[in-house]
Amino acid sequence: MKILIDAFGGDNSPQDVIAGSGAAVKARKDFTAVLVGDKELLDVHLSRYGYPQDRIEILDAKQVITCDEEPTVGVRTKPDSTICKAFKELKTNEEMKAFVVSSDGL
Repeated sequence: MKILIDAFGGDNSPQDVIAGSGAAVKARKDFTAVLVGDKELLDVHLSRYGYPQDRIEILDAKQVITCDEEPTVGVRTKPDSTICKAFKELKTNEEMKAFVVSSDGL
């Protein structure tokens, strides 16, 4: 089972999202985390930690829809955003079972 995770969906992203994803795959063996975000940046952050590389994948997405943007405008103008790419992957790839977006402060 694979779970998509928006690596740029929180205030302290991607560091906190990577740390949480790494801890989750270490604690549970029944899923693979698929981080959605800028692959180059995520590779740099992931290389600093000893996470199981076979259990964390990256779905490259160069754009992010911010909290300052109207959601519908963001979806229409940023097709390569983390949210758009993750939902498309969730819809078209049977291996993907869920999509998680961080919500800091809630």
